[in-house]
Amino acid sequence: MGILHELDRLFSLRSGTLREVGIALLAYGVLEGVEAVGLWFTKRWAEYLTFLATTILLPLEVYEIVHRGTALKVIGFIINVAVVVYLLFAKRLFGLRGGGAVDEKLRARDMSWDAIERATPPALSLAG
Repeated sequence: MGILHELDRLFSLRSGTLREVGIALLAYGVLEGVEAVGLWFTKRWAEYLTFLATTILLPLEVYEIVHRGTALKVIGFIINVAVVVYLLFAKRLFGLRGGGAVDEKLRARDMSWDAIERATPPALSLAG
C-alpha cells in the first residue's frame, strides 16, 4: 500500500478533481501570502487571518484522525489547538484580555522614548 498506492491514486484522479484541488491550493497559498505580508507590517487584521487560517483546518484534522488516525496526526492536532488558544489570548483576539485597545496601548508604551531609556544601559564614565 503505502506511498506507491497514494501516487497511483493521485495519477488516476479526473482532471476536474485535479483542477479543483489546484484551485483550493492556490487560494490557500494566496491566503498565506496575504497573511505573511500583513504580519510583516504588524496589521491587526493579519492576526485574525492567522487565527482563521489555523482554525479552518481543524475539522479536517479531526476527520483525518477519526478515519486514519496516527500518533503524528494527533500530535499535530494538539499543536494546532495550542496555537489557536495562544492566538486568542496572547494577541487579545475577539476582545479577550482587553482586546485591541489594550494591545495598542502596550505597543505605544513599548515604542516610546521611555521604553528606549529603560532598555538602554547607563553610560559609562571615562573620567576616572
